[in-house]
Amino acid sequence: MVLYELSATEIIKKIKAREVTCVEVANSFIERIKEINPSINAIHQFEPECILAEARKKDQDIEEGKLLGKLHGLPISLKDAFYAPDFKGAKGCAHLFSTSPTDKAAVAVKRILDEGAIILGITNAPEFCAAFETSNFLNGTTHNPYDLTRVPGGSSGGEAALIAAGGSCLGLGSDAGGSIREPAHYCGIAGLKPTKGLIPTTGNVPNDAGGLHTALLTFGPMARRAEDLELLLSVIIGADNGDPFSVPVPLKESSSVDISKLRVIYFLDNGVITPDQDTLTNISSAIERLKPHVASITMVSPPEIFKETYRLAWDTCFLGGDGGQLLFQSLAKVDSPKFSPLFERHIEKVKASSFDNPELRLRIAQIYEYKQAFLKLMDNADILLCPVTATPARSHGTTHDNLNDYTYVMMSNLTGVPAASINCGFAENGLPIGIQIIAKPWEDHVVLAVAKKGQEVFGIPDVVNIK
Repeated sequence: MVLYELSATEIIKKIKAREVTCVEVANSFIERIKEINPSINAIHQFEPECILAEARKKDQDIEEGKLLGKLHGLPISLKDAFYAPDFKGAKGCAHLFSTSPTDKAAVAVKRILDEGAIILGITNAPEFCAAFETSNFLNGTTHNPYDLTRVPGGSSGGEAALIAAGGSCLGLGSDAGGSIREPAHYCGIAGLKPTKGLIPTTGNVPNDAGGLHTALLTFGPMARRAEDLELLLSVIIGADNGDPFSVPVPLKESSSVDISKLRVIYFLDNGVITPDQDTLTNISSAIERLKPHVASITMVSPPEIFKETYRLAWDTCFLGGDGGQLLFQSLAKVDSPKFSPLFERHIEKVKASSFDNPELRLRIAQIYEYKQAFLKLMDNADILLCPVTATPARSHGTTHDNLNDYTYVMMSNLTGVPAASINCGFAENGLPIGIQIIAKPWEDHVVLAVAKKGQEVFGIPDVVNIK
């Protein structure tokens, strides 16, 4: 097996055992990126000579017997959502790219670098991360490696596409409305949205401003292997004073979880939109295959308030209800004559969102009720399984017409609970389909344990051979 097909965990073991050099590892990913990126357009600010120079330094550290970090010599990719030293964070916006500092680092990124990782480059995201697909005027459109006419998801679409195609084995994404799990599902990889507060979002591009949207946002790991999600999560957790939501909660190890004792519940339809037949077939099959490995699996009905997911999550926290007033104030600071068609669609949605202050107060109260309803649902359960979205990857330019698809992922942002997506099968047309694994707050290790068991049961898709 070539190096870029290995897990991050396996690569690090080989580096530390001196079975491979950091330069050899870096070269494997560099050559793979050169091969695939012209087709999928997933990564930018990709400088092979700089990567190799860093790899040579990491090899020298090994020769000199220096203390090695958890990620020593591992090439890692970063979504265009965080500040990173020597790179520009822009969230797909040309103006932010031109004015972005290159000496600033998000706390999570600094922790990754402190553990010895090498940054491969910055992966594409939609403008201001405001879409479920990935396209902008700065870098163009990212394509799904399984089918170039399909989206890779958003807003961590570049990250998911790159990992699925073998250009990276581990990356950092962000998720406020499904932006890690939806791309993971569309591209057949694994992604984790941790419990809100487990990872500080300090260093989020373009600033760390608060608000309802920020209350849903977290950073999280993306990889082909669930074991690698746990590896990266262990590096980036921990409170930071720049993020008032962050909490100093330790991460329990997934190995401490006895899968055979877990009580699992599931639903196939959230009451907002019924998934297509391919999705229902694959999720149902996955649940049947998991049954022998857990204590119980029981079908449940989602709480009635889950029908309000779109209104409470997207319309309230993302669109804002002010007809675009706040958005236009922010955009006035951006020196751009026009935005991509994708972001223009978002602007139209924002302009159409309008509700008064009493309605806002009511919705905030309903979000609290929503969280209570979720916890009540989990009273006698350890894990909830459900679809990630209503369909496999959609065609370019169609996600804004199908926003109810994503109410399955939005519910975990509203509640702040940990949720992962892993591949569980494929549609008849060959597109991957994921299953969503959700647990109670701070039970991230339980989600990871089930994700790892799930990959044992379902298998892990090979690196995509782009056609």
